[in-house]
Amino acid sequence: MAVERAQQGADAKQVVVDFLVDDVCNLRAALEPFDFVFDRGCYHCARRDNLPGFLDTLARATRPGAKYLLLAGNANEQTEAPGPPRVHEHEIRTELGGLFSMDWIRPFRFEDPGGVEGPLGWSCLLARLG
Repeated sequence: MAVERAQQGADAKQVVVDFLVDDVCNLRAALEPFDFVFDRGCYHCARRDNLPGFLDTLARATRPGAKYLLLAGNANEQTEAPGPPRVHEHEIRTELGGLFSMDWIRPFRFEDPGGVEGPLGWSCLLARLG
């Protein structure tokens, strides 16, 4: 259903998009590596279930020099409010550091619809090592 809605949105805007449904920790699809990957919700969830599989997917999906823009929950959040799984900065650096160098990492707040301030997150820009 979500992919169909996304396809309808792309069609309405006359944008060509190839949607793929697969397992981010056990990618079966044969893909050409990308120069840019945007992650809003995969890493901070997948790392709990199958970090090696997720890293393998990132290695296959990116080429050396590719940029990886990552948004993840921030373990410095002080509230008990619901939100994405929380990660410490040192965990991001350690877990992704074998495959990527860190261009920058910054705290930010997710925003709910209507501009309502949401939970604390990390915005990270990484570059794939060669």
